[in-house]
Amino acid sequence: MYEFYWGGIEVHFAAGRMPEKEKKSSVKIIELITENNQITIPEIAQILQRSTRAVEKQIHKLKEANQLQRIGADKGGYWKVLNSTS
Repeated sequence: MYEFYWGGIEVHFAAGRMPEKEKKSSVKIIELITENNQITIPEIAQILQRSTRAVEKQIHKLKEANQLQRIGADKGGYWKVLNSTS
């Protein structure tokens, strides 16, 4: 398991070590979702200056690592940052 801290947020990745660039993107995504759990993928992509597809891939990895969950529908739902220690 790989762990690191960013802005008071503890992030764990069960799979091997993530490349540095991906780690930074993942942390930024978690940080943005923590600030606004109804943020959209296009909004995240614009803020991070990445493609929507790149953000979708990072979100998929966070979901697989049980760090992020989508609650509700694509429209009208919200993101939930999961704490793997609970």
